Amino acid sequence: MAKWTLWLVMLCSTLKAQDLRFPAPAYDMTLHVDSATKILKVRTVMTFRVNALPSGDTIWFRLPAAGYSAADASKSREMLKAGNTAMYFAGPAGYARIDSLSVTWDKNPAEHFSADEYNEYIGIKKAGVHAEEGVISFTYQIRIPVYVQGFGRQKDKTIVRDFYPQLAPFENGKWDLSYQWNTENKRYFKADIHAEIYTGDTLNLYTNGEHRTAEDKRTHIVTGSGMTDLVLIFSSVKWPSEVGKMQLSKGREVPFTIWHPDGKIPESSTSILSRYAAVLDTLIGPYPYQSLKIIIDRDLSDDGADNLAVIRRIKKDKEEQILHRTLSRIWVRGNFEPSRQVDPYITRWVAAYYNRLSAKNEEFAAPANIAIKNRIRSKYLNFEEKDHTSEKSIGESLNLDRFLAIRKLEFARLYSGDRFAEVLDRMADEKTPLSTENLVNGLLSATGKDTAVIKNNVSQHGYTDYAIREVKAMPGGIRIWIENSEEGTSPFPVTVIYKDGSNHTVVNDGFSGTGEVDLKDINLNSVESIRIDRQGILYETNYCNNTYYVASDRIGPPLKLSFFKAPDAQCQKNLVLSPLVLYNDNDRIMPAFLLTNHAKPRTGPLVYTLMPAFSVKNKKLVGEGKINYEKILAGSIVQKINIGTGIRSFDFNSNDKWGYSQRYIRFDPGITLEMKSKDFNSHRSMLMVKAFLVNEEYPVFSAQGEFDKLKGEWSKIYRISYLNARRTIFNSLNFRTDLEQQSYTSIDKKNNYLKLTQTINYTWQYDHKRNIGVRFFAAGFISNTTRKSASYQNIFSRGSIALIHQGFNDYTYQDYYFSRQNQTRLYDNQVSLQDGGGFKTPLGSASGYGMSNNWAASLNFTADPFLLPPWLPIKLYFDVGTFSTHNSGAEKFSNNFLYNGGILINFRNRVQVHIPLVYSRDLGNAYKEGHRNFWSRISFGINLHGCDSYPGK
Repeated sequence: MAKWTLWLVMLCSTLKAQDLRFPAPAYDMTLHVDSATKILKVRTVMTFRVNALPSGDTIWFRLPAAGYSAADASKSREMLKAGNTAMYFAGPAGYARIDSLSVTWDKNPAEHFSADEYNEYIGIKKAGVHAEEGVISFTYQIRIPVYVQGFGRQKDKTIVRDFYPQLAPFENGKWDLSYQWNTENKRYFKADIHAEIYTGDTLNLYTNGEHRTAEDKRTHIVTGSGMTDLVLIFSSVKWPSEVGKMQLSKGREVPFTIWHPDGKIPESSTSILSRYAAVLDTLIGPYPYQSLKIIIDRDLSDDGADNLAVIRRIKKDKEEQILHRTLSRIWVRGNFEPSRQVDPYITRWVAAYYNRLSAKNEEFAAPANIAIKNRIRSKYLNFEEKDHTSEKSIGESLNLDRFLAIRKLEFARLYSGDRFAEVLDRMADEKTPLSTENLVNGLLSATGKDTAVIKNNVSQHGYTDYAIREVKAMPGGIRIWIENSEEGTSPFPVTVIYKDGSNHTVVNDGFSGTGEVDLKDINLNSVESIRIDRQGILYETNYCNNTYYVASDRIGPPLKLSFFKAPDAQCQKNLVLSPLVLYNDNDRIMPAFLLTNHAKPRTGPLVYTLMPAFSVKNKKLVGEGKINYEKILAGSIVQKINIGTGIRSFDFNSNDKWGYSQRYIRFDPGITLEMKSKDFNSHRSMLMVKAFLVNEEYPVFSAQGEFDKLKGEWSKIYRISYLNARRTIFNSLNFRTDLEQQSYTSIDKKNNYLKLTQTINYTWQYDHKRNIGVRFFAAGFISNTTRKSASYQNIFSRGSIALIHQGFNDYTYQDYYFSRQNQTRLYDNQVSLQDGGGFKTPLGSASGYGMSNNWAASLNFTADPFLLPPWLPIKLYFDVGTFSTHNSGAEKFSNNFLYNGGILINFRNRVQVHIPLVYSRDLGNAYKEGHRNFWSRISFGINLHGCDSYPGK
């Protein structure tokens, strides 16, 4: 057991004038870690002036690790899904866990409680305290989680941060207990740190604090001043390092250390850092920390810790760019005083600004005066200049989350032109502190905007449909006429793409209706295209009118024929042609080709796919096709509507004696309404109405028993479905309910049924790349005129429930099978991967076992074995179910129980191979009749519905 001891002294930062000024609390912390069980035991003693605390009887602390505790994993998953934390774990088993928390005040047990059920904010009563100084002691232990980013362990590294309690933010006369932790702008108080850490003989320590080793070689001393985050990284491997000093103005020096756990230190790092440090020292001011620490490691990432930069990868040709960009970010972050009231990503914008300036450091070799500095700042910040880094800087700041991206576009509009440089220069002249709030207020003042510009959200912006209507050359530039047919007013970026491949972006104020955008110093003859929202972050109802092509003077590119796969080009109108060879046991080999305009991203509202094929055996045309019209709506309930139909025709049975092959033709018109969701990526719900119109050919024989002809018979099946699917990083859950009806004639008798089916799928990631899946299936007939029938063939009854879903009972022809009616040999080993009861022990068309005209239910389990490497496509499966059949002799229904289980080999959820090891007695007896040896019992399933462009999707 390795033991660590940590002594931490915290010094609070000065708050705003209207807020209370806190004393400087002093923490004495003792930590012990068990490297085998990954348990971190913490004891904290804090001393501060009691009479300087806020009025009221409670003082509040935030214990960050508790917010990600397995005590309530749902909050952790929700925070991860929202993207507002840097703590990503490999699975629920990897969450941090806070146990055995106790608190004392002046060595006496203190009443403490949580602000909510998560124990993230801890309140401590001050009742009965009379001394001027108070001492609070926290004792608890933390289970260190499997780490991906932020807190825990990964491979040979253990990362510890955000493990100690900190005073909750106090602003505007009250405690703030709702703040979400943010790596860029922490609102906690700066601290002076002194730490004694005992690691034992096997661990090496790396930290953002100043580090030295004590005489016993097992004790590490870590100190730091003005720090808001202490990061400790322990590794069983000694990292190669390079040390040096950045040479700053007035003879000042700042030491730096570069570690590279995976390889060699770049040779030019020292000269790069010194060169850019001198520039940033001139632009921003003194370096805000005692030292600079850089870790180059593909497994870690930059978490925004004080004076610590973690670079995921560094290429030789990108070394200079990455290092000076990282240095700019750390320098700016240390000079900012973040405020929750403004956009938290403004720090990145300021860092990007100074990064561009430092990249042009030759112009700062001897800065003469402020006028030169202003000119250079304006030049490299102005997005309307032909500076091709402009769009890149915007792209680096944009997040895939559209709400945050739209807010950043608002700031991009504020920062355009020379406003940013003007405001920064004015702040420097007036000696105004470089804080996010001061900068934003200066920008808003310079642009005449109200503070509401940074408080807008997606619901206020709404959906947009910006479209380029016309582009003309004007004196000194070009003019673009734009129309927005929706009511949303999000700001929007316009990107000019030149014929030489370069580009630049201008961010414009949003509007509804028509408007004009003028771009200066642009020669229209040198432009290839002009695009609105090139990165696709707006809530546009139609992206395909956002691009104007200069050469053809049209919106959208001309039609292009591609082979095998459509290129990824937004709104490129592609026709994709792919030759194919199909096969089933009735049509045998079928040469075919696939023709589609389907592409990603979607090229327009109308999508079609055709796949004609020719049956060599039967000498007939077969195949399938599909056409869909999809429209994004700006309504409050339905956000998307999809109307379409498909046609499919193959042969499902053949008779060699009489020389005929039976064809089926299926039409499936339907409409899908997708409901509006606050988070489209994690929650989707849709209502589907669909009809299956199936024509099946059956033989007609003469009175002498000779084959006469084939006659088609229609089945009309109507289905209403509701799907609700939720997904987070660690699990997914979806519910599907189907209500199905069919009326038909069987042996001159009219029959009908109404069937209700419920399917629930749940997947839980219990460890890194290891999942457990549970599927529940239940179906029953609300009404069925053939409920007591013991037959499951169409001539007697229809719509039968199948726990073992195969080709012969796929009566809507929804899935793809090598064989349907003639399921013998290899082909009766194929089962469905998505329909029916999910059993993986097929019996073939000769058996009706596992089918019901009354009701049936099943549970299917799959799991990635913990002991096997996660990259192996091997799972364990087990199916259990029951079905109801009618006993005509006893005139009653009886329930039947069955199960099977074994090993499943899964190939990307497209192809599965099932090796049965156990099955119930009745199922085994029926199974062994046609599968007498081990190899013949191996079954398989194929899922083509998830394949892009395939007609059946």
